[in-house]
Amino acid sequence: MSDNLTLLNRVQALQDDAQDGQERYPGSAVAFLGVVTTTGMIPTDPNVIFAVNPVRITGPNGEGQTPTLTSVGSRIFAANMGKQAPGVGEYVLVTGYRGRYSFIFNG
Repeated sequence: MSDNLTLLNRVQALQDDAQDGQERYPGSAVAFLGVVTTTGMIPTDPNVIFAVNPVRITGPNGEGQTPTLTSVGSRIFAANMGKQAPGVGEYVLVTGYRGRYSFIFNG
């Protein structure tokens, strides 16, 4: 088997793992940067479900550089465990386990 074919097989295996990670590793958790959005009227109570879009971080990768933050992907719903309600456009670190998501926003 050639080195190129071996490498291709390894890349394919990694892609397969990424696509069905929750099926292969059912107890696994995820985390991502999100930006709060709304489906109509944003909640004002802090401990409720909020709409969040995942965010892609791009730009230069060096200390002191400014990243570019772009909303991508499909909206998800996450429970706020914090003491304040976030506004539209606030960035939050979302964690998820078995299809349920949460974040902590304290202002």
